[in-house]
Amino acid sequence: MSVYTITFSPTGGTKKAADRLAAAFGPEVQEIDLTARETDYSRISFGDGDVCVVAVPSYGGRVPAAAVSRLAQMNGTGANAVLMAVYGNRAYEDTLSELKDVLVRAGFRCIAAVGAVAGIYWRKAKRKLQDKLGIDEDAKKQVEDDVIELKDEDK
Repeated sequence: MSVYTITFSPTGGTKKAADRLAAAFGPEVQEIDLTARETDYSRISFGDGDVCVVAVPSYGGRVPAAAVSRLAQMNGTGANAVLMAVYGNRAYEDTLSELKDVLVRAGFRCIAAVGAVAGIYWRKAKRKLQDKLGIDEDAKKQVEDDVIELKDEDK
């Protein structure tokens, strides 16, 4: 049995989630990056006992079109697929259902599905809120000056 992550992760968040899940199946995981345009996905085949964690972001409740076309080229050969839809600000809606349809047509056996919430960048959210409310968190902080004097011999 080999373990694979098959991810479409333009920003890296979906890959992080898939890597964590795949680690539960064993320490050696092979990666297939669906964002790589130059890859010939039709040459990728799996074995009957393989486990593939297939993770995509949910874009408006759908699987990204590029991921659909690249997954459709693969030969699942009965490999076990664990589906993962990674989402943030809205529900993943039909992403898992659509992903399952694509994988079944490609010859995978879908055995489980996961909806994973992507990490929210709290610093960005906090900064936006502070800006909107006019809060300056650093206003009361004191900053020390670093004064460096240059002598003639240092010049």
